[in-house]
Parts: sequence; C-alpha cells; structure tokens
Amino acid sequence: MNSPVAQPDHSTSHTKTVIRHSARKKETMKASIQFPQSSQLQLYCSFAVIAICAQQPLGVSTEKGHPDQLFGPTTVDVLVYGATPAGIATAVTAAEAGQSVALAVPPHTELGGMMAGGLGWDDVLGEPEVNVYGNASMYARFTALVYQHYAKISSVAANLSHHGTRHEPRVAKSIFANVLASARVVVWQNASLRSVYRGNDGAIISVTLCEDNNCENVTANIFSDGTYMGDLLAAAGAPFRVGRESRREFGELNAGVVFTISDANGGSLFLQGSTGAASARIPAMSWRMCFSNDTNNQIVLDAPPLGYNRSLYLGYLADRQAGRIGSTFDAWSNPRPLPPNGTKFDMNCNPRPLGFIWAGPQKELIVSANETRRAELIAELRTLALGLLYFQQSDPEVPISDRVTARQYGLCKDEFTSNGNFPTQLYIREARRLEPQEWFTEHDMVPSQPGGRSPMRENSVAVGSFAIDAFPCGNQEPAIEFQSKGATLEGYIDMQSALSSYYTLPADIMLSESVPNLVVPVAVGASHVAFASVRVEPTWLLLGGAAGIMITIATEMGCLPRSVPILRLQLRVATQQPIVYFSDLPFTSPYFVAMQVLGPWGVADTLQPSLTAAPTSLLSKSEAANWIVGALRARNSTIGFIQPPPAPRNHGSWADFGPEDRFFEAAAFCAQAGAFPEPTNTQEFHPLDPVTATDFARWADKILGSVAWEVLGQSMPPGPCRRGDAAVYLFELLHIRD
Repeated sequence: MNSPVAQPDHSTSHTKTVIRHSARKKETMKASIQFPQSSQLQLYCSFAVIAICAQQPLGVSTEKGHPDQLFGPTTVDVLVYGATPAGIATAVTAAEAGQSVALAVPPHTELGGMMAGGLGWDDVLGEPEVNVYGNASMYARFTALVYQHYAKISSVAANLSHHGTRHEPRVAKSIFANVLASARVVVWQNASLRSVYRGNDGAIISVTLCEDNNCENVTANIFSDGTYMGDLLAAAGAPFRVGRESRREFGELNAGVVFTISDANGGSLFLQGSTGAASARIPAMSWRMCFSNDTNNQIVLDAPPLGYNRSLYLGYLADRQAGRIGSTFDAWSNPRPLPPNGTKFDMNCNPRPLGFIWAGPQKELIVSANETRRAELIAELRTLALGLLYFQQSDPEVPISDRVTARQYGLCKDEFTSNGNFPTQLYIREARRLEPQEWFTEHDMVPSQPGGRSPMRENSVAVGSFAIDAFPCGNQEPAIEFQSKGATLEGYIDMQSALSSYYTLPADIMLSESVPNLVVPVAVGASHVAFASVRVEPTWLLLGGAAGIMITIATEMGCLPRSVPILRLQLRVATQQPIVYFSDLPFTSPYFVAMQVLGPWGVADTLQPSLTAAPTSLLSKSEAANWIVGALRARNSTIGFIQPPPAPRNHGSWADFGPEDRFFEAAAFCAQAGAFPEPTNTQEFHPLDPVTATDFARWADKILGSVAWEVLGQSMPPGPCRRGDAAVYLFELLHIRD
C-alpha cells in the first residue's frame, strides 16, 4: 500500500449540540473467553457477524464469513490503525513483548503524527520530568534518541534539542521508523479503512484495509485505534462524542460556550456570553509550520496559492490597527528555534487575535467526511496557511515592516520533500472522543486543596501534567468593550496551569464497553475540558505505551483488556513510567515500584496536602489502615472493575477518632475484620501516632487473609514503621508478579 487514498466515510452520522453516537447494545463478552488461535479463527469468523462498513450505515450482514473479492487474509495478534505517536507506542510496546503487530497508516496522515508532520517543540512545560515521563517510557526513549542524534552533530545542536524535546520533523520521523523496524512491526502505508466485522458479542473479528481496490482482510485478537480522528472506533460502532459538554453535565468550570480573558496568575476570567451551554463546535484544526530563515534552505512564495482569498486575512490587519497584535506576522506564534543550528523554527497558529482564521466549519466537516471530501477539506486548510504566509509577505496593505519580518521566513527545503515542503499532518487537537464507562473530567485534574493532589483514579497507568489549553472553537467575537483587553474568540481556554496539577490517567478511558477488544489511546474518554490537557503528544505516548502493555497482558492471559488484573498491569507499566506523581521518589529508590503500584490505592494519600512519597517518614496508624484497605481493594480489581471501598456501617467511634476524620472508615473496617478492637467512646485510637512494624504486618495479614507473617513479617524492621517499608511489605504480601 503506497499511493495515497482517503479516510472512511462516516457522513451518515447525525449532529446534535453535543453529538453522541451509540452502537446497539451487545451481550458483553465473558471475561473467561479464550481468543481463538489462527487455526480456529476461520471457524470463529463463520458465525454471524455485524458488518460495519465505513461507506454505509451500520447493518447486519446476510452472508456468513467475509465478503468476496478479498485476497491474502492476514492474521496478527494486534492491529493498530493510526500511526500517531500513541499508535506507534502501542504497536512497539506490544511487539517488543512478543506479539505479532501490524500498524496501518491511514491516508492523509503521517507516520509519527504531529511530531513527524510539523510539530518541532513538544508540549512539555519546562524540562521533561523523570517523575512524569519515567526513564523507560516511549517518550523517554524518544527524547533520548533525539538527544543522541543531535549530540553527534555538536554541543550546540544537543543544547537546542532541550533534552530531546525539540527536533526537526524529519528527524522524528526517522526515529519512529527505526524504532518500528527494530521491533519488527509490520507497517502498511496509505491503508484506507473500508469495513469492520464484529461478532454478536460486539468484539471486532476483522477489518478490511485497502489501497484503491487492492484490499486485505486482517484478523486480530485485539485492535487499537491510534488515529487523532477516532476513525476505527467510529467504524466499529463504539459510542463516541463530537463537540463540547455543557457546564452542567459534569459541573466543569471551563465547559461549554465560553468567552475568556487571561489573567496574570495563569488562569482566565469569564466574560459576557459565557453561557456554559453545550456546543457541537470543536477546537481549531490548523498546522504547526516548520519555517527556515536560512536563504539556502528556503522555499520562497513568489505567487499566491491556487484558491487564494485575501479577504480571509484582513482581520489580522484590523487586529494590528487596534493594537491587539504588534505585527501581522503575529498570526503565527513566536518563532521557536530548532536544532541543529537554530535556523529552523516551529511556529504554531496564534489563537489570541480576533482575526484567527482556523475556527471555521471545516474542522467539524473533516471529522465526518468521506475520504474524498476529507482530502478536499484538508487541501483547503493547506491553502489557508500558504495564503496567510503570502499575504504577510506580499500584500501591499500589510505594513512594510511586517512584510520585511515575514520575508525572513520560508518553507524548509529539507522538510516534507514529498509534500511540496508543506507539513504532512493536520493539527487535530480534538475530534471524536470515546464514551467510556466512567468519564475523565476537569474534576480529576484539580486538587481539592492547594499544594495537594488531584483526585486519584485507582486504575491509573500514566501521569498527566499539561495545562488545560483549548484553541478557539468558533468565530464569535467577545463583547466589544473587552476586545481591546485581550479577550479571544469563543471557546479559547488559555493555558490554565494554575487550575490543574499532576493527575492520574486511568486505563479504562481507553476502553469501549460495546467493542470489548478495542483499545483507544488517543481519542480517549475525556470530557472536552479534560481532553484539552490530555491531548499533547508526550502524554499520548505514555498512554500508547500503557495500551501496548494492556494488550500484551490480555493476549497472554487470553482475556479481554477490561478483565486484566489491575495490579499486574500497573506493575508492568511502573517499570517504564510513573503512574502517580511523587516529587521525591527517583527510579533508583528501592521503594519506587511498590510505592508506584500501590500509590493509587492509598499510598499516595496523605493527611496533609503533599506530592511527596516520604518513604523514610513514619507511617501513622490511620494511614496504615487506609493502605491496607486499599491493598485489599486492589487485589480484587481489574481494569474494568474497581472494588468499591467498604460500605459504611453503624459503628461507634473512638474517643479521639470518628467519622469526621480522614481514614476513619478504613480503620473501622479493619477493626470489624478483627485487626484490632472495635471502636468505643472510652478508648483512644491515637490515629496520628506511628504504627509499629509489628502491628502493621499483623493488621495486613489479618485483612488480606495472608499466612506470610512468619516469613515476611519477621523481616520488617523493628520499631515504628517507615512508609517505604510498609509499601514494600504490602507489595510482597499481595504476591504482585508480572
């Protein structure tokens, strides 16, 4: 598959204010199901299937098996559709674990997604933190390879790479291609998704991929949608949304229709017209341009692009005349120098001018367009970008000083050479979003107390850290009295770094209940507001790596991804990347794995707001009870089923510890289970006192039903119990093994 073809047609989808698409309810596949081996697969496929064709509405096939005129059936363990960084991470991680993996690159997309198709400065705030990205995650591996590449050129190039987070797009593409080749991932270029075949239980059996009329039918145990658009999940009939939720639906501050102005403290002020109503409009789709100011490496625009319309750019002249921007060239973001020598620049589209041209209707149309129309719409946006550059450099109404500035820059001769030196990947910030069992929302990102943690999701597999940042969604301007004060077009949420903190990303936002063998690491089940933070490539690489591990374990166990034991997944993920942010827990710490794996289950909970693990500090009695109950819940949980906390019951209180205190319910449960005497108002519990190592071990053994005390308990250091030692003890007690 080599020549470009186009994307699936989902134009039959209907539109609402916020669009919800749902497949018919299917009987859930049982957790004990064994995936068929290759020799059994044809028999499995001979049962009745649902043919979900990208070119037509959902319907039931009247034929058994697969349609005629297909050749060369291909069977793999895992098929990943979409070669975004997350899709590549999923494919490579699964392949390196021994799975047979095929990666299909859809038409009009780039192998390596935005990082190879335009973006040169990764969205990392400051230096890449090892406590977020780890030292063995796919993103950590990528940045190490980038740094090594430039370090071989010069120290200047290495420094410009900023620890490997800044790179030329062509270098990123080469690195991704090499990693895929090393992992022996089969890559199919220009693979158009024609149809998806599902069993009566909803699981995908196979997909048909085509280049023109040259088609292959591919069967797999597990499928993954690695596209920015969510094309496979839509074609498979998984429920999804397009648009923005209302403020009322999830109680999110930034949701729905909003007009904002940035304040000086990293937040936004809401203006008139901010109704919070739901909207079908999504954030701008645009380009990350790669420009050069080296005359020997420039493509100069000496004529306007075909279809040029100068009237589209006059809003930038109005912005300049009103003082909202200093130059018409400010329609791009500030030039961001790239290695090896700082003569190439990554430039985003500046979302702040009122003349912003990227919030038009093309973006919503692209999501649901058929393959021909999608290509046309992408071409329109390409013309829009080239026209802007020509306007800035050549239009006689543009001030001469602006034209002089703009003429310093041109397209790079050595980038995107097969695409007229223009970026090969449209910047799709948000399109379809999977409907999960439990949504990930703004509330999962915002600490309840200053300096503390965001609410933790127990089935966490990655740490998120980027600010909430959404580009304008519509062309509606703010009230005129605010236009001179920096107010922006409707829908813009400007880098709300003061609102969110480090947060935990749960595994189940990548899973569909109705398509049980589909894993989605890009178009995840997050609200629009939360997606505005999750949607950056470093975070997607973390999710893609976790998805590959999830898929591998499910295949090894012969179960569905949702049925994978959560501790087994978290252990394997934690060897590559953190799943909880601790500011003081390096990878070299002997407590790292235990405190990471059990972090979401209580170990990261502290009496006072803190982001530390404090492994050498003493563990209080109330915290100890909470840890033990969390370990019990973790042992009984899978990705798709989280054991709920013990139900409150009518019990008494200790004289110094009652229901209004943190961790009381956990302590009362431990008492009820016989770990220590039940509460009475004549006795004191001393919840803040350090627990002794002996008591902690006995309590844990009692609650978890272990007989390990004689072996493990005796090895606990005597005296008050340190947090790190307690975590390691619980980890061993649970027999957590990969």
